[in-house]
Amino acid sequence: MPELLKMLGSRYPIIQGPIGMFNSPKMVAAVSEAGA
Repeated sequence: MPELLKMLGSRYPIIQGPIGMFNSPKMVAAVSEAGA
């Protein structure tokens, strides 16, 4: 993931956020708790 963050110029891995509606609440909570 660090290489992708550098390529996108991002400090935080925000890739997972937009697809939250397609995942279970448990998955969304895990991503949120991980800081994404």
